[in-house]
Amino acid sequence: MLTSGELLASRAALTYSPFHVIAFLLALGTLFAVVIFFSFLSRQKNIAKNLALKAEDVWPQIRDAGFDFSDLLYGIWEDFSATERGMVVRDSYDRKVATIIYHTAVLQGSIMIETADGTFEADLAPDWRERFSLRTTRDRSQSLCEFTRLVGGEYLFTANSLGALNSKPPGGLSVSPLFEYTLKGKPVGASRRIGRAFDKGHMLVLPQHLPLPIRLFVLAMQGRRS
Repeated sequence: MLTSGELLASRAALTYSPFHVIAFLLALGTLFAVVIFFSFLSRQKNIAKNLALKAEDVWPQIRDAGFDFSDLLYGIWEDFSATERGMVVRDSYDRKVATIIYHTAVLQGSIMIETADGTFEADLAPDWRERFSLRTTRDRSQSLCEFTRLVGGEYLFTANSLGALNSKPPGGLSVSPLFEYTLKGKPVGASRRIGRAFDKGHMLVLPQHLPLPIRLFVLAMQGRRS
């Protein structure tokens, strides 16, 4: 007859047998696979829904800033591959004008901007400050625009073609704050996240006389701001 200690040992051996452990791990792996699969389907569904947004859908979020609808650029988040994420950018006529791709853990080509007129890259400077230089892939010897994040979160863009473009963080708390831009001290535009509760992308209003690659660069940096 088995003692109480022997009974407990036999029950523990039965409970934690290799078969039960393997079955548990297989069930757990299956559960994770099912969750990941349905999460992927849900994400793809949301991306497709967001990509169907039009300029007139996003404009009400930034209309009260007081700038021209014709100057609108808006980018919607999209997964381009398993390792690449970015935005599909359209104008106020819903014409696709660019694709912005973010590359993580790299300095050269940290941000890529693809347009019909050429491809541009923003290189991250290898120091403690957040600084980017926008260049064309055809000629990397010259910078088209320099970005620096100043103390306090202010954004500064400098280029020979425009001077100094600034954007200070707004005061107060908001899930979708409005970021205003000034050029030579005068208000010229604004940017805001698309969507209140969920981040669907980013919109930007800047005068069309500013070079398109620079406006796209500003929009790309706003994508990193959220």
